Parts: sequence; structure tokens; C-alpha cells
Amino acid sequence: MSLYNLNRLRHFVEVVESGSFTAAAKKLGLGKAIVSHQVAKLEEELGAGLLVRTTRSVQMTEAGQRFYENAAEILAQAERAVQELQQEQEIPSGLLTVTAPEDYGQCVVARALMRLRVKYPKIRVNAVFTDEKLDQLKEKIDVSIRVGWLEDSSAIARKIGSFQQYTVASPQYVEAMGPITTPMDLQDKDWIYHCKLPAGILWQSAEGEEVQFVLQNPPITVWNTLTSHACALGHGGLCLLPSFQIREDLASGRLQRVLPGWHHKEGGIYALFPNSRFRPAKTKVFVEELIKAHKEVRDVF
Repeated sequence: MSLYNLNRLRHFVEVVESGSFTAAAKKLGLGKAIVSHQVAKLEEELGAGLLVRTTRSVQMTEAGQRFYENAAEILAQAERAVQELQQEQEIPSGLLTVTAPEDYGQCVVARALMRLRVKYPKIRVNAVFTDEKLDQLKEKIDVSIRVGWLEDSSAIARKIGSFQQYTVASPQYVEAMGPITTPMDLQDKDWIYHCKLPAGILWQSAEGEEVQFVLQNPPITVWNTLTSHACALGHGGLCLLPSFQIREDLASGRLQRVLPGWHHKEGGIYALFPNSRFRPAKTKVFVEELIKAHKEVRDVF
């Protein structure tokens, strides 16, 4: 028997439960001849008689009784599977796996996930904050957050928002540097260099002027922005950090912008989804919360 042909099982079970081919056909919305033919094909495929037909009733054979119990359970399980899936599409629930870079994950994504849990307690969260780009399909990730400039991807992407990059330092280091008037004055200063970013730093003025220089032998090299941030707070020198990470530091004065009349290239925040026609409700509501959380920490300086 074709394992995927549940219709014949359904026809057989309906005949048994309705007591006749006529009643079963009426309930299924089919002609009696169609139901009778489908049950006959089922018996043929199984090589066993399931029903004994008389002019007034239908009785199960011994084999039919055993087969009915199993078939009824198979159909019930299939129905439950469909209902659960439909519910997940309508009511946010189930395990939501999200990956994001460590800095943005801690500053923004964690906030969105906790709010999500309060609103939708049936959602369980698996948050993977890492600067490594994980395989979305292999790791069964529902949403991957990308920060910066989106590379080509087979996944579906939605832009969540944008962020600014600022050159910052502690007030103590800014004071120790002395007067600074142009980006070129900073080239030979102490830089905290994030080795996963380009060594060339591009500056743009409000008037459209551009200045670029390449860092030469920076005294401090790090592998992620969390370490850059910690070194800057520890008076280690200048560093380039995303606005969402240092919003509170700028507001409190723990860090200061250097040459605020100049700016760097704006970056984007993107949510990547597996390439599928349908997106579950848990994913949709998470993105809504993420957009809200991002707006709260976006650049205000």
C-alpha cells in the first residue's frame, strides 16, 4: 500500500464508524461508488479482506478489526499534527532559535527576547550570541541577525534598522591627546584595533569631504567589539564602536566622541530567515519586538 495515501484509510475508517457505505459517502461528501471503490483498492493492496458486505450492514473481519484500530490512530495522529502546525502559525509558540553577534545580542536582542517571553509564554528561547556566522539550516536557526553590511545570501533578509559608527575614547585619553582638528591628527595615536574590521578608516565631514588612513601597527588588537569597548573604558586609546553599544556611555560621559563633526559609514541591522514560503508566528512576533528594541537604542547623539 502507498504509505502516503491517507484517503483510503479515511474512507475505510469512516465506513466502519458510520456503519455503511451510504452513510460514510454522505459524511465525506462523495458518491457511494467512489467510497466503495477506494475501500476495495485498499483491500487489494493489503491482500486481505477488511469488510464483509451485506445488503443491510457492513461488518469487519478479524483482520479488519485489527487494521481499523491502527488506521484510526494513524488518522488521529495526522489530524493532531496538522492542528498543532496550524496553531503554531496562528499562536506564537514553540522553540525560537536566534543567533546574533555578541555586542548586538547583549545590547538589543536579549531585551527583545525577554519582552517576547513575557507576552508569549508558550515560546521557548534558544539565544546563541556569537560573532561566528552559523549555518542557518544545519543549526536549525529561525532568525540570524547580521550587523554591518549584508553579504550575498540565499536566506531571506529584512532590514531591522541602521546604526552609526563612532570613534570614541575615555575623557582621560581625550585630554591626554591634546588638540585634535582633523582625522589625520589621529593616525599616529593609540588605537584599539578590531582585527575583523578593515584596517582603513574612512571619515566623512558634513560638507562631504572624505579622509581615509590605514592604521599602522596599532598597540592593541582585539577580536570583538566587547573587548574594544572594555579597552576604551580602561583608557586604552581610540576605537571605532557601534552607536547601539555605547549609547549609555556617551550619555554618562564614560566615553566621548572624537571629532563629532566627522562621521563614518552607516551600517545596517538585518534579520535573515530560512528560504521558506511560510514564516511561523513565533518568528513574526520576535521581529516586531526586535524592531521596537532597536529603536530604543538607536543613535540619538
